[in-house]
Amino acid sequence: MQRISLNHIVGRASRIRERVLFDRNATGSLNTEKPVLQFSRQFTSLLLALICLLPVFNSGAATPDELFAQAMQMRTEQPDKAQPLFTEAALGFEPQKQFVNAGNSWFFAGENGRALANYLAAERRNPFDRQTRESITFIRAQRADRFQSSEAAVQRFAVHGHYLWNRFCRWSPATRVALLTLIYLTGWALFLTARVIGKRIPRRGWIVLSVAALIPAVSLLTSLFRPLDGVVIESTEARLGPGYAYDAAYDTPLHEATEFQYLENRNGWIHARMPDKSEAWIPETACVKIP
Repeated sequence: MQRISLNHIVGRASRIRERVLFDRNATGSLNTEKPVLQFSRQFTSLLLALICLLPVFNSGAATPDELFAQAMQMRTEQPDKAQPLFTEAALGFEPQKQFVNAGNSWFFAGENGRALANYLAAERRNPFDRQTRESITFIRAQRADRFQSSEAAVQRFAVHGHYLWNRFCRWSPATRVALLTLIYLTGWALFLTARVIGKRIPRRGWIVLSVAALIPAVSLLTSLFRPLDGVVIESTEARLGPGYAYDAAYDTPLHEATEFQYLENRNGWIHARMPDKSEAWIPETACVKIP
C-alpha cells in the first residue's frame, strides 16, 4: 500500500486554496460555474424521472373504454350515475378521434346533437361503414325539426343527384385524394397492360376513366368554397340577427340534432343556412362544427 505523507496532503490543500483565491480575484467572487452545472444536471435528471413516472401516476385513471363499459353496466339500474360516465367517456374519445365510440357515448348520455356530429365525422372518414349510416339515419328520424325542401316535386331526380353530390363532397379530403390516386393508377395499369399484350384501349374506356377522375378532383375544388357543416346540440331560439334583441326566425325553437351550414361567426352568433335554404342566427354555445 502506498503511503501518503503529511507534506503531500498539505501541498495539495495549498494548491486548492490558491485556485480558489485565483478565481475570487479574477471574478470578484467564488467561481460558481461547477455548482450551477451540477444543480442543472440534478434538476434535469429529477424532471426526466418525474416525466417517466407520470404514466405510473395516471395508471389509476379509467380509460374511455373502461368508463363506457362501466356506464353500460349501470345504465339499466342506475341511469343517473351512468350518464356522467357516458359523458366523460365521450370527452375522452373525441380527442382520440374515435368518433363512432364518441357518438355512441353521447347517444347513451342523451345528447343526440353531439352524437350526430360525431357520427357524421366518422362517416366522412369511412363513408362505407353500415353501422355509422344506420346511427345517422336513426338520429335524423328522431329529431323534432322538419325542414321542407324548397325544390319542386318534378325535380326529384335532380334533388336526389344533388343530395348524392353533397354527400360525396362531405367525404374527408384524404378519402377523395385516395380515390383519385386509385383511378390514376388504374389508368396507368390499363395502359401498360394494353401495351404489353399489343392492344389499344378503346376511346370509350379513356372517357370513363377521365370522368371518374374528374368527379373527385372537382369535389376537392368545390370543398374549398363550401361552407362548414354544423349541428345544433341544445334547443335554442334562432334569431333574425346576431343578438337576442332580434326577432325569432321561426315559430318554434330549433331542437338538437338539427343540421345546418356555417356562413359566418359574429360576436358569439353563428349565421346558419338551414336545409330549406332559409337563414338564421344561432348562439355559438348551442351548436358545434362537425370535425
